[in-house]
Amino acid sequence: MVRKTILIVFVGALFIIALAWFNRTSIFLFIAYNTGKVDVAENQEINWESGPAPANLEPGATPPNIVFILADDLGINDISTFGGGVANGRVQTPHIDRLAADGAIFSTAYAGGATCAPSRAMLMTGRYPARTGYEFTPAPDSMGPLIARVTPNTQVEYGLPPLVHNPAHEEVGIEFCDECLMIASGLFLNEDEPNGVISKLDFDPLDKFIWARMQFAADFDRKGDELIEEWFEPGGYLTDYYTDEALKAIEANKNRPFFLYLAHWGPHTPLHATRESYEAV
Repeated sequence: MVRKTILIVFVGALFIIALAWFNRTSIFLFIAYNTGKVDVAENQEINWESGPAPANLEPGATPPNIVFILADDLGINDISTFGGGVANGRVQTPHIDRLAADGAIFSTAYAGGATCAPSRAMLMTGRYPARTGYEFTPAPDSMGPLIARVTPNTQVEYGLPPLVHNPAHEEVGIEFCDECLMIASGLFLNEDEPNGVISKLDFDPLDKFIWARMQFAADFDRKGDELIEEWFEPGGYLTDYYTDEALKAIEANKNRPFFLYLAHWGPHTPLHATRESYEAV
C-alpha cells in the first residue's frame, strides 16, 4: 500500500511538472490539432448549371449580368488607386485600379457592421443587420471559450453566450443563390503544401485558432438538391480556385441573365500565399 501511494504521488508530480512545462497555449494547440478534424475528399468537378446554347433574347434587350466581387478585410489603403498599396506601395492593384478608372467610385459608403458577416448580410439584403437579426458573426459555440483559454488577458470577447433561441452554427446564414460553392473551413492550401508560404501570428489568438482547427476544404450546394455534406479539396490555391470557378460559371451562363457573388476569403487570415506570389514581391 505504501509503495502504491508513493507511485501515485510520483506520477502526480510528473503530471504537474508536465503541465508547468507545457503552457496553456501548447496544451490547447496540441488538442486542437489532433481532434475534431473532418475527413476531406479529393477534389470534385463542379458542373455549373448552364443557360441556352444560343442567346434567347434580342441584342440590347438582355438584362444586365452582375458580377459582385467582395474582398474580405481589404482596406482602402490596400488599393493603389487611393494612393496606397500593400508593403509601402510595392504591391499594386492595376486591375482594380482600371475598374475604378472606368467605373464609379462610392466614396461615402459605410459598412453595415464592424465584422464580416453582418456587413455582408447588409449588402445582400439592403437592410441594417439589426433588422434581419444578423447582428453577429456566426461562430461555433466552442470558439470563444477556447480562444479565451489560450489568451486569458485578451481584451476582445470572441462570441456571445449561446442563447436558447439561437439556431445551430451550421444553420446560420442567408441563402440567396441557386448554386453555392463555399469555403468549408479556412485554409488557402494544405499546411504542408511545399508551394505555400506561411506566416503565423503568435500575438493573434484568432490566428492560432485558425491554424489549429481550420482545414483546406470546400463544399457545394445546389438549391433543390439534397445538401452535400461531404467536404472536398479545392482545385488549387483558394483564391485562384474560386476565380477559375467563377469564370466557368460565367461561361456556362453567358446566354442568360445571372448574378454572380464572388466573395474572396483573402486577404483575411491566415497569411498563406503561393511561393510564386511571395517571391514576386
